[in-house]
Amino acid sequence: MKKTTALRALTALLSLMMLFSVLTACTKPDGGNGEDQSSSTTDTATTDTPSSTDENGFLLDDIPETVNFNNSTVRFLVWSDVENPEFEITEQSDNAIDNAIYTRNKTVERRLGVKLEFDAIPGNYGNQKSFISAAESRISAGSTGPHIMAAYSLTAAGLVANGLTYKLNTLDTLDFSKPWWPDRLVSESKINGNIYLCSGDISTNMLHKMHAVFFDKDMCNNHGYSADTLYANALEGKWTLDDLFSMTAEVYEDLNSDGKKDRDDLFGLYICDNYFDVFYYASDLLIVDRDADGKPKISDDFTSEKAVTLADKVGNFFANRNGAFFITDFTESGHMSDGKAMMIISRCDVALKKLRYSDKLVYGVLPVPKYDNDQESYVSCLAFPCSLYVAAANIGDDAPMVGAVLEAMGSEGYRKITPVLFEATMKTRYASDGKMANVYDIIRSSVTFDLGRIFYSSLGEVNNVFRQACSGNTGSYMSVATGRRKMLQQLLDNLVKDIG
Repeated sequence: MKKTTALRALTALLSLMMLFSVLTACTKPDGGNGEDQSSSTTDTATTDTPSSTDENGFLLDDIPETVNFNNSTVRFLVWSDVENPEFEITEQSDNAIDNAIYTRNKTVERRLGVKLEFDAIPGNYGNQKSFISAAESRISAGSTGPHIMAAYSLTAAGLVANGLTYKLNTLDTLDFSKPWWPDRLVSESKINGNIYLCSGDISTNMLHKMHAVFFDKDMCNNHGYSADTLYANALEGKWTLDDLFSMTAEVYEDLNSDGKKDRDDLFGLYICDNYFDVFYYASDLLIVDRDADGKPKISDDFTSEKAVTLADKVGNFFANRNGAFFITDFTESGHMSDGKAMMIISRCDVALKKLRYSDKLVYGVLPVPKYDNDQESYVSCLAFPCSLYVAAANIGDDAPMVGAVLEAMGSEGYRKITPVLFEATMKTRYASDGKMANVYDIIRSSVTFDLGRIFYSSLGEVNNVFRQACSGNTGSYMSVATGRRKMLQQLLDNLVKDIG
C-alpha cells in the first residue's frame, strides 16, 4: 500500500529539524560548496509522540524491545564486487559512511540479539551465473546455508527466477509502509501477489545508484537559472522534461575550435547512452504492469503513444540541438568536473567519487524531470549496480529472525546511514540545506521497481528498445516495441510460471 504524502512530509520535517544537533560533518576536501550552513531549515513543531521517534526525531520501527534471538547467527551471502561499501565493516575509521555502516550493524546485533555473518563472493554483471550457482549449492546445504542474500540487481533477480527465494510479504515484522522502504516497492515488484526482493535505506548502493540531474550552479546562474529557482520548481512539482531541454538546448562552446561537436566541447546536457531509459521511467511509464487479476503483463505503456512521443522527443533533442551530447562510456561526471557540462544525468555516487573533488565546481542535484506538469510525481530509476535483498527459500523456522533483521537494517540505515551519505555526497549538512535535502528525499523515495528492469536479463534486455531509439535510431521505437511485444509477454509468462 502506498504511503501517504503526509507521512513522507512529516518524516522529512523531523529529519531536517533534528539532524543538525546530532550528526558530525563528514570530512571534505578543501573548499566549500557555497551553501549557507548557518540557516535553520524549519521552526515547525512536531506532532509525533515520543514513542514514534528516536531522540533525534527520526521515525522508529515497530520491532518490540523484547525481541531477542539469543545470539543466533544470521548468515548473509553478498556480492564482493559491490561498487561501494555496504555490508561488513570490521572496525571504525575516519570514513563517515563506513562508520555509519559499522554502527548500523552493531546496533542491529545489539537490538535483536543476533550475530551478523557475511560471506562475500563475486556477483556483479559478469558473475551472475556463478553467484546464483553458489547460492543454490549453499541453500542445498541446509542448516549452514544463507538466510539472506544481497546481490547486484540482475543477480538477485536471477535468484528469484530460479526459485531460491522466500516470500517477503509473509514475514510479519517487515513493514513496507515505513519510509525506509521506497513507495513503489510494493506496487511494482509483486509477482503472483508476493514480494520476493527489497531495497531502500537498507542498501547504500541503492542510494548511490539512484539517477539524478546534477547541475553546475555557477554555469546555470550565468544562463539565468538560479539554484534557488531550480530547487523551488522541483519541490513544487514543476520540473519537467521541457524545462530541462529548453535550458540546455543551446548551451554550447566549441572549446577545441575544430568546427564540430565532440566530447572536448562544452555542452548544456551530457548523458551516457546507457542512461536513456531513465527518461522512460521518469515519465511514469512501466514495462511490466498487472492485469485486473494482478497477473504481471507487458504494460500498455510499452507501445503507447506517450512512449513513442517520448522516444522521438529525446532522440531528436540529442540528434539536433547544439547543447545536447551523449557518450558511450560513463565519463559524464568528468566532463562536469572539468567545466564542460552545465548539467549531466548520472548516478548519485559520481558526486561522492568525482564531483566533490573539483576545485572548479559548485554543484546541485535535481530529480530526473517529469514528463509534464500533469504527471503526479517524480519517478527515479536505479542503475543496475544497486543491491537487492532476498531471503533464502529454506529459512523455515528462522523466518521471524530474518524478517526482524531486514526490517531493523532498513530502519537503522534510514536513521544512521542515509543522512551521513547525503552529507558526503552533496558536501553539505543534511539539516542545514533543507531544499537540497528535500530534493534528495524525493529522489530516494520515488525509485521504481519495475519488473521489466529488474528482470532485464530474463526479458530479453527489453530496456534496450527505448535506449536505442534515443541514440541514433529516432523514429524506430513503435515498430521495434510492437514487434517484440508478443515475445516479451511469452518470456514474462514463463518467468512468472517458473517463480510459482
